[in-house]
Amino acid sequence: MKTTPMDIWNEYQKGVDYLYNLDNIFERVRINEHFWDGKQWEGLESKNMPTPVFNVLQRAGKFMVSTIGSNDIAVNIIPYTSIADDIERMVPISKEVEHIIDIARIKEASKMVIRNAFVDGSGYMMQFFDPEVDTGQPAQGAIKNQIVDNTNVFFGNPYSNDLQNQPYIIVALRQDVTQVRQEAMELGMSKLDALSIQPDNEGLQVNEDNATNLVTVLIKFYKKKVEYEEEINDIDPITGEQIKTSEIKYKTTVWFTKTTQTMVIKEPTDLGYKRYPLACFGWDVIKNSYMYSSPMTAVIPNQVFINKCFAIAQMYGLQSAFPKIIFDKSKVQIDEFMNNISPQAVAGIDIAGKFIDFIKIPDFSNNIIELAKETIAQTKDMLGVTDASLGNVKPENTSAIIALQESSAVPLEIQKQSFYAFWEDVVRNIIDIISTDYGVRQVMTSDNQLAVVDFSMLKNLNYNLNVEIGNGAQFSEIAQINTLDKLVQAGYIDPGVYIDVVPSKYIPQKSKLLRSYQERMAQMNAMGLEPQSRATNSTDEHAPI
Repeated sequence: MKTTPMDIWNEYQKGVDYLYNLDNIFERVRINEHFWDGKQWEGLESKNMPTPVFNVLQRAGKFMVSTIGSNDIAVNIIPYTSIADDIERMVPISKEVEHIIDIARIKEASKMVIRNAFVDGSGYMMQFFDPEVDTGQPAQGAIKNQIVDNTNVFFGNPYSNDLQNQPYIIVALRQDVTQVRQEAMELGMSKLDALSIQPDNEGLQVNEDNATNLVTVLIKFYKKKVEYEEEINDIDPITGEQIKTSEIKYKTTVWFTKTTQTMVIKEPTDLGYKRYPLACFGWDVIKNSYMYSSPMTAVIPNQVFINKCFAIAQMYGLQSAFPKIIFDKSKVQIDEFMNNISPQAVAGIDIAGKFIDFIKIPDFSNNIIELAKETIAQTKDMLGVTDASLGNVKPENTSAIIALQESSAVPLEIQKQSFYAFWEDVVRNIIDIISTDYGVRQVMTSDNQLAVVDFSMLKNLNYNLNVEIGNGAQFSEIAQINTLDKLVQAGYIDPGVYIDVVPSKYIPQKSKLLRSYQERMAQMNAMGLEPQSRATNSTDEHAPI
């Protein structure tokens, strides 16, 4: 694997060339970002013409981002093992992952990733371990999170969007040159070599036209198969003595190096991870490419037409707000009209003794406004922003409102499923990092008790990862618990099933309670007794059953 600064820079330039050849992604992203920000007349010399902006794209985009990103996130992680409950008790995986998501503000960052996917086509999130974070205990360090633009990520195989199967991934960052020099010296570089790191005026990033103190830093991730010796404890079948042997095995781990165009900031280092610490959410797939297309790109001409229609209408309104004054210049001195509105000197106006008159501008046709409104409506409809989704309907009851909103959200179902997969990748990355870097530290268990946990136990476990995502208004974890409470009170479900399905954070000592209940049921069955029904004679009519 190539790890010299020049080789990595050449691979980076190869990735840049690919994006230029792919419909010039850099220019497309720049235009989309400007239209999102409302800079929709940039580069046009309009002189005295109005430049109105009716930003339909941003309004539709914010609605779609909210529709996908307003759902609540709950993590439920179950190891593929017969002792899953014991492992969850010893290593509170779900509890710690939710804590990391909260501390690193990953939920908030995911909204920005959705926004980037809508505007640019895709968005990336990178997780990394910062060993300098003070935790108040011997084990230091915490997981941090960083959003990366899609034009700053370059795959070794750009014709595949399978992130984890890439030969390498390069992440380009634009950083302050003073900060980069300081980091390089802290990692062992001499001051003379650090001063050789100079700013570069690459100009590929949006809103970076006047940057003079930034340098491009390249982080290259790659997977490498390494050899290691594993000790095996065995027993001699004849003598019964313990025998220690060793076996050569191989494992593939993620390595990384950090460079500029000419200098190595961080030498190639084994992270020990199994996965690249990146997650991607893309909007619409581009066939045979790792890039994704933005829904904004196709409707930008619609936005331009809408702005032009209203600009023409406003210009006409300004020019025709008052009648035009005309006068016979042979009979009236021009100085007398200098303070009036647009006097026009003409010859031969003397009609029936008149020397001054007014011309009324024809009324403005409303067709252009109606066409602009229809274009707005059709554009929003094509983007999936309908009246039903916005609630601009008059249904018979609240159930009909929910049904209409759910049916109108069907066009976004593909993006929602991609967003769920994005979250699963984020959680798997977090587990990969904590199993490698956390070591032994104090954490809060599912029983809300402090415990010393060795997170290296998670290193070789396989997980059945279930990231539960539900609408915050119509679906929440608390609402589920309330429903289960009413179901068990009414006798519709067994208390053992109730204890089993309720998350551990709501039932302290859940495993102990479940075993106790099962033992009590076994004793009653052995004695020929039937458990007493908990069903009530009346049912709460408001129970959400």
